[in-house]
Amino acid sequence: MRRILIFLVLVFGFSFALAHSGDLYLLSIDSPDALRAATKIVPHAHGTLDGRFIVALDLSQAAALRNSGLSPELVASDFNPEDYYLVSELRPGLARKEKPYGAIYVSGGNYIARLTPSELSVVGKEAVTVTLIGSKVTPLFYQPAVIAAQQPADFPMDTLANLIVQDSLYNYDTRLEAFRTRYIYSDSVIPARNWLVNKFRSFGYNINDVYTDTFYFNGYPCNNVICIKPGTTEADRLIVIGAHYDSYNQDSDPLTYAPGADDNASGTAAVLEMARILKNVQLKKTIMFVAFSAEEVGLVGSYVIAQRLYQQGVNVECMLNFDMIGYTADAYPNMNIFSGNFRGYADLLAGAYPRVTDLIPNYAGQASNSDHASFADFGFHVAFVEEGDFNTAGWHTNLDLSTRMDFPYFAKMVKGMAASLGQIDQAASITAIDHLYDVGDGQSIQVTWTTDCRTDYTYKILYGTSSGNYTDTVDVPPLTCAFDVTGLTEGQVYYFSVMGINGDGYGPAYLLEVPGETYINPRVPSGFAADPDSARIDLHWHRNQELDIDHYHILRRDSVSNWSVLKDTWLDTVYADTTAHPHIAYRYAVMAVDHDNNESDTSLVATAVAATFDGGLLFVDETAAGGINPSETKQAAYYDSIMTGVGFTKYSIGTGQQMTRSIAGQYNSIVWVDDDVSGHLFGSSEDSMKWYLNYDVNLFLAGWQTVSWISGSQPLVPGDFPYDYLGLTQVTENTAFDFNGATGVNGWPSVQVGTNNPFGGVLSNVAKFQTLPGAQVIYTYNSQSGNPSFQGQPAGVIYTVGNSTRIALSFPIYYLTEATGQALMSKVAEIFGVSGPAELYGDVNGDKTLNILDVAYLINYLYKSGPAPGNINNADPNHSCTANILDVAYLINYLYKGGPTPLAGCIQ
Repeated sequence: MRRILIFLVLVFGFSFALAHSGDLYLLSIDSPDALRAATKIVPHAHGTLDGRFIVALDLSQAAALRNSGLSPELVASDFNPEDYYLVSELRPGLARKEKPYGAIYVSGGNYIARLTPSELSVVGKEAVTVTLIGSKVTPLFYQPAVIAAQQPADFPMDTLANLIVQDSLYNYDTRLEAFRTRYIYSDSVIPARNWLVNKFRSFGYNINDVYTDTFYFNGYPCNNVICIKPGTTEADRLIVIGAHYDSYNQDSDPLTYAPGADDNASGTAAVLEMARILKNVQLKKTIMFVAFSAEEVGLVGSYVIAQRLYQQGVNVECMLNFDMIGYTADAYPNMNIFSGNFRGYADLLAGAYPRVTDLIPNYAGQASNSDHASFADFGFHVAFVEEGDFNTAGWHTNLDLSTRMDFPYFAKMVKGMAASLGQIDQAASITAIDHLYDVGDGQSIQVTWTTDCRTDYTYKILYGTSSGNYTDTVDVPPLTCAFDVTGLTEGQVYYFSVMGINGDGYGPAYLLEVPGETYINPRVPSGFAADPDSARIDLHWHRNQELDIDHYHILRRDSVSNWSVLKDTWLDTVYADTTAHPHIAYRYAVMAVDHDNNESDTSLVATAVAATFDGGLLFVDETAAGGINPSETKQAAYYDSIMTGVGFTKYSIGTGQQMTRSIAGQYNSIVWVDDDVSGHLFGSSEDSMKWYLNYDVNLFLAGWQTVSWISGSQPLVPGDFPYDYLGLTQVTENTAFDFNGATGVNGWPSVQVGTNNPFGGVLSNVAKFQTLPGAQVIYTYNSQSGNPSFQGQPAGVIYTVGNSTRIALSFPIYYLTEATGQALMSKVAEIFGVSGPAELYGDVNGDKTLNILDVAYLINYLYKSGPAPGNINNADPNHSCTANILDVAYLINYLYKGGPTPLAGCIQ
């Protein structure tokens, strides 16, 4: 079993960044639509807990998920990936405390904890495993409902259990023990690895089918040992049988002594014995036998293989894991079986063990306590067997010896797995339903399973009106991969599974279930969205799944017009509206129409403004107020002062808000300042900013930790926003209060931190940059202490791509002296080609700013005979060419609800 994860970032031949990540949530994904919505917002998870994904979200991402119909559950605020751990009991109840150390979320034998170094040291000595949450980068995925299939009438492959030899297990186990230690940093782990390779090959496996898989932990090479047994008729299906061979000892120096006879020479011996007995047994499916390395330091070796199998799209039937299977404390022959989110294979094992042994299986639930958890995190089905009496005295001690093990019991643990493997191999492959298509007649659904369809199988469709309770069965004609199920009731939810039966007459180990309904009228088109593009608005939506859909109606309106048909009889699911006028917010909807001219209801409304990139400079203020941060009044005064002589439109972004394409697309330059000490929101607008920067536009980005927040501390690579769009290769923070200014180079004015602020004349957490060759340094770091790691290092860059200029600074603007701040912004305006003050659209009262006073002035003018605006066009911020209550609503929406920017009026 694995020990505590050492306080080091893992390196597996790829990199990930422990960046600042907002808050920690648990997220359920229960449908393909939910997965599509989630993956647009959340790039990855940090593993799973009881079937839910552990995700780090900022407030904008959490709000976006909720707006998409998902319900993330908050676990912890201000999540730091280096402080939070997933803790799992090695055996249910063994390490249970009334209040586990640092626990912030408990679910059965698993919990999420925030641990200090001292707590981490204590927890690591208990009967638990501990994994650093930030070290896991795993995908989001959707798993259809999984239903256990009916057990077969006979089990001819149970005879495999008779091939297991106790003496073989003893010899393997004691030989591994004889290495004295298999700790990953020890000299002995290399001879142990070589012995495993030679032992697999001694069974007669092809030399090319036995190999080592090298990865790196903390810069140190580690090796999984892999042996492949190719399948015959279903070689594309893979069964992984694994156990870790590394060991650990907390009683002695593990570099010299960590015998690990039970943990986990026993599991490794079981894998070897399974490989030996199966060498000359003809199996349908391919078997991967694996001896994992680096389990004891974080399930690392299994993570590497699970990730690779996932990325390569390998069809993994299941992963079967051995860990600590050779110890008993009494004569009661119990054993534990763990699973992932789906317990079907655990149930299969629980049925097999009593058939061939006298062992009594106990289903111990889901757990993250061994290598099976890595596979479960990537969506693979798993089962894990463990001794019933946990070897507490031997776990990670000098007493983990073969002399304390029960080898007859040990042999039974392997016999049961051999019988289970035979049943899994004998079973038909699982059949996933590709689609349920509504025929459109209110009584029929077409079921298709083309991806998993096999010409040597026969198929049955099982269905009913409650999950897992199939009241009807359809025998599908041979060589058929799609079939219409008829006689259904309109609007009733039915649950469908497809069962394949192989040539030997065996069905699958489990069924995949998909719900569906049938209607006469088309469903409302889903996923409808409107995205600005240059001089047009692009519409797109998901294609309806009904078979009788004929075309779509596209509807449009602006702020003053009624709905009208923009495009009739449109056949595609994308449309470019090139008739959209500039600076006007259009609303769109779409309807589906079938062959009988039945229409769906309208979709959700989507709003967008065509991009023109002609509105000058947009000043985005993301600086929060309150606490240690300056008040809104002080911020406004400072920013107005340093922008003197520069024309700009101001736009504030707060918690839960994002920069939209409709807003960004109205301007040819954006200055984004984020000068507070927390709550960095730029990352939630990355998608819009990537789109924006693909045009001939300019971006200035500065703030306190803003760039480092989206970069993390690891080297940046193509695909990372700072690398692709800012020309940065790494961002490294100085956490000390040491930054007192920056020296301008290449014609840029130097800047100085002012002394009239809570931090005096120095700031902490200001970073240095490493840059791509095309990025030009414009500022270098001034270190008050003269720290040679930061003094004179790049702190500001300008990066030009085509006609697009991007400027990034590692320091905040607000805390600079006004004089140097104004000099800086004047230089930015010069580079961006921004001239004097521009017309501030919507500035009804003419005070050169937009606020509630403009709303009051407009209401007073429209309804209380108040004075007319100095520029009457500013009373028309929605560009409708008339001033009315809709303009009042438009201003309020912009000021307080993140609505579109006021536009140039056209009254005169």
